[in-house]
Amino acid sequence: MGKRFRYLHKEQFGIRKLTIGICSCLIGLGLVYSSPATVEAEAVQPTQATESFLTTADTTLSTDVAVETVSTADASTSIPASDTSNSNNNPSLSAPIAAVVSSDTKPAATTNQDQQAGGQVTAIYLDVDGNSIQDDVIVQPAGTPVGTPYTAEKPDPLRNDAGLLYKLVGVPEHASGLVDEYDSIIAFFYEPILGGAVNLRYVTDTGIVLHEETLLPENTQVGTAYTSQQDDLTDADGFVWTYSQLEASSAPASGRVTPEMQQIIYLYTAKAGEQVTVNYRDDKGNMVLEDAVVQPAGVQVGTPYNASQLQRDVIERDGKKYQLITTPNNVTGYVSAQEIVVTYVYQLLSEQKTAAKQADSQTIEENTPSTTALLGYQKYQEESLANPISKAKTATMSAERLPETGSDSFGWLSCLGLVWISGIVFFKKKENS
Repeated sequence: MGKRFRYLHKEQFGIRKLTIGICSCLIGLGLVYSSPATVEAEAVQPTQATESFLTTADTTLSTDVAVETVSTADASTSIPASDTSNSNNNPSLSAPIAAVVSSDTKPAATTNQDQQAGGQVTAIYLDVDGNSIQDDVIVQPAGTPVGTPYTAEKPDPLRNDAGLLYKLVGVPEHASGLVDEYDSIIAFFYEPILGGAVNLRYVTDTGIVLHEETLLPENTQVGTAYTSQQDDLTDADGFVWTYSQLEASSAPASGRVTPEMQQIIYLYTAKAGEQVTVNYRDDKGNMVLEDAVVQPAGVQVGTPYNASQLQRDVIERDGKKYQLITTPNNVTGYVSAQEIVVTYVYQLLSEQKTAAKQADSQTIEENTPSTTALLGYQKYQEESLANPISKAKTATMSAERLPETGSDSFGWLSCLGLVWISGIVFFKKKENS
C-alpha cells in the first residue's frame, strides 16, 4: 500500500507539472500572435516525449489544478497557476515559449528593397529627319524597381524652347509600360506646322504707298520669330518721310509667324527740315548785308531751293560799294535735316581799284627800259661818232655776227626805244588827267 501510494503520488505530481507547462505554452503563443482585439494561442505540435504525457493527462487531470484568469483589453484566457519551483526536474518543460502579444501597433508593410533595380526610361523628341527639337525627359530614373509602371508625355502640338510649333506624327508602342532591367528610350517624332506670310507696307498719312515687301514668305514654320524696321523713306520725287505709328489693324512690328497671313502697316509723315539761309560777307568775314531766308525751318526734307535770286553782284552800304568776288557751290539744292548756309563773299570796290592800279604800275615797270640802259646806249653812240675806226671795226664785227639787212641795226633800235618811251609818257599823262 505504501509503495502504491508513493507511485501514485509521484505519477500525479508529474501530470500536474506537464499540464502547467502545456498551458503556459498555449498562453504565451496566444499573447504573441493575438490581434488587438483578442488573445489567441497557437497550437504547439507535441513531441514524442510529450505525447504519452498528454494522453495520461487527459485521463488523470483532476480538479486539484487551480486556474488563474488573466484578462486583456478585449478578451481573456485561462492560465494554470501551480507551484513551479521544481520545474527544472522535468526536462520536457524547459523548451522555449513562442508567443505574440496583441497591441495597437500594426505589422510593418512590405517594401521593394529586395526587388531588382531597373534601368532608366528616357523620352526624346525628334523631327522627321532625326534632329532633336526639345530637351530629353527622364520618365523613370535608373534604380526604379523592375515592374514599376510608367507613361511618357507626348505633347501635341509641341512648342520647343525656340517657340517653334510641331505636330506629333509618330508614337512608339512602348510609350507606356513597366520598368525592366534595361535602359529604355522612347522616341516621339514631329513635323513642323507651317504658317502664313508676313508682309510689310509703308504708307504716308495722305495714303501714298511708299514701299511694300514680304518679310517672311508663306509656309514658314509657325513660331518663327520676325522683326521689322521703321527707317526714313524717300519717295520718287525726292521727298523724305519719317515713321509715325502703326496702323490700328497692323500686325505687331516684332512677333512670330502664325497659321494666318500677317501684314505690318507703318504710317509715315513728312520729315521736317532745317532752315536755308543766305549770308553776305566781305573777304574779312564782316557782314555786308543782312542775312536772307531762302526756306524756313519745317519745310519737308527733300524740298528744292534756289538762292540765286538773292545774289547781288554789287552792294552799296554806308557810302561804300562792294563787288561780288566768290559765288558758293550750294546756291541750289534740297532742304535737309541740317541747316544750310549759302555765303556770298564781297570786296570793297575802292580796294579793288587800288589793287588794279598797283598791278598796272608793276607791269609798266617790268616792260620799260631802265635809265642805265638808255645812258649806256647813248654813250656808245657818241664814242662811235668820235672814233670812225672803232665804228668800222664794230660794223665789221656786227657784219660777221648778223645777217646783212641793208640798214644800221643800232639806228633802228634807238628809234624804237624813243618811240616806246614817248608812248608810255603820253598815256600816263592822259590817265592822270
